[in-house]
Amino acid sequence: APVLREFSSLLAQPCDRRIIISSEFLLALPAQIIVAIREMARGHTVQILAYLREYPGWFQSRYGQATRSGKNLSDFDLFFERYWTQSSVVTDLSHWADVFGWENIRVRSLDRASLAGGTLLNDLSSILGIALRAIPQMNVSPHWIEIEFLRELFNLHRALVENPIFKRDLQLVCRL
Repeated sequence: APVLREFSSLLAQPCDRRIIISSEFLLALPAQIIVAIREMARGHTVQILAYLREYPGWFQSRYGQATRSGKNLSDFDLFFERYWTQSSVVTDLSHWADVFGWENIRVRSLDRASLAGGTLLNDLSSILGIALRAIPQMNVSPHWIEIEFLRELFNLHRALVENPIFKRDLQLVCRL
């Protein structure tokens, strides 16, 4: 609610510039929130860019996040078996299309070969027609061996999963 109020306030101000709202969590918003966003944006041109990872890479990332946080203690095969049916974005994209129309949605691949300049930010800046200064790589996933090390550690010492300080420090070490 606070984010939607801030968004509504921003859109209510006269403005001749582009506004970008970005979050990986926008894709799965409930339909009624998407409708509320459309109402707030009435009178503005809305273009929705959905950057999607190819399914194998997306699933690997999901496995890595769940394992690093201690939420997953299963190996990849069991994790895949449990969650593969939740690996499609078509339903979520359809909710946005039902509200804004498919003609206002652009789906882009997160594959580096498909992105202008090889990164999401370079690709976005080319779509917007702006130039960005060089930005260092961020949010780089740890190697699969590091993820499996954490899974085994959490399996052996289940109490560590509940210790946020240990998990944070261990994840920092694995990123070094």
